[in-house]
Amino acid sequence: YKPTGGLYITSDEYPYETNGLNTQIKNLPMWNEIKANGTYTPDRTNTEEKLGSYKVNGYLYVLDGAYYLINPVTEAKTYISLNEILTVFADKNVNPVVYWLATEGAIAGPNMVLWGIGVVGGIDDNFGVVCSISEMFTSVGEGGGGELGICPVVCLKDEIPPKINAPEIIRPEE
Repeated sequence: YKPTGGLYITSDEYPYETNGLNTQIKNLPMWNEIKANGTYTPDRTNTEEKLGSYKVNGYLYVLDGAYYLINPVTEAKTYISLNEILTVFADKNVNPVVYWLATEGAIAGPNMVLWGIGVVGGIDDNFGVVCSISEMFTSVGEGGGGELGICPVVCLKDEIPPKINAPEIIRPEE
């Protein structure tokens, strides 16, 4: 799932995509608003200069229908094979099915930058997401994240049988 640009969301909550994955945070239209709210960085440099140098490379795709991932900004469709769908979204026994991806990314929100590890998740039988915007750390100093299963997610060739059984997700009793 190769994004064509990084995701950023303006103060009116409208999503945009950068032209490529090399746009630095300081070149976004909301840069002044972002830096005014905090300049925390994952490496603890915590300077305006360092925050502005990060690239916007986070992305989001939505599974639409049987064989396409949809970019919600451009509405462009990317073909996804049946094996990939089964590998990523097919377990009907655990809802939602969510796994970490071996990716990372940064997106810009209306007043902050969010860094996160990639995730893939099936919300129900007809909807799924692939993204790198699972919030782990923000430029306003907040941390986040969730409890996700650990499973490699790989693209499979058609002749390789897909993995369709996810591990059971066990949550501690509250």
